[in-house]
Amino acid sequence: MSWIESVLYFEGLPSNEVDVLLQRTEPSKRFFKATSDYVTEPISEAGLEDLWQRMLQLEASELILTPYGGRMSEISASETPFPHKKGNLFEIQYLVFWNDDKETCRN
Repeated sequence: MSWIESVLYFEGLPSNEVDVLLQRTEPSKRFFKATSDYVTEPISEAGLEDLWQRMLQLEASELILTPYGGRMSEISASETPFPHKKGNLFEIQYLVFWNDDKETCRN
């Protein structure tokens, strides 16, 4: 998906409604906290199971895995100002969402 489609996706909007981003009149009442890690070794099956269980407990949570292999590994580290791919298999982002009324929400 394109970058703008991903913006719509993470906001819970249909990917064909780009114009809605220009028509916002009131601030969002949805909040999130995110953090990330770079992964240098494959995560074990037991590690993934533990991660899934923790995410399920939070209910309004999301994981984003960004791979650094494939085409990206064909580009030399000296050809780009993005040093994070060196030695990293992927980036993992953890997100938790909630509404301003303190209740958790799902996107």
